[in-house]
Amino acid sequence: MMQAIESKKPVPRSASGGSGPRPPAPFTPPGAGSWALDASHCERPVPRCVEDAFVASFTRGMREGMATYGALLETIEVACVNGFIYTCPRPVGAPAGRGHV
Repeated sequence: MMQAIESKKPVPRSASGGSGPRPPAPFTPPGAGSWALDASHCERPVPRCVEDAFVASFTRGMREGMATYGALLETIEVACVNGFIYTCPRPVGAPAGRGHV
């Protein structure tokens, strides 16, 4: 007995070249600055229960690390848009309102 084989739609490739889903369009930046999809670490959407804790901890940790090592970045901010992680570098001494949320 033969069974019909269902054809599956191909999953679009993510920015990292993997087979994970692409973020839904249109993208609305979470604030001022240059935001980039972090597809190398988070290829798929993160659960909502993780978003708040991850965003707060990541940004605080990056701020402390940059200060400790004297980096020319104040921090790397993180935001979730439609479940996907986006990052935005924040240079030291950048004027408020330009590149700051």
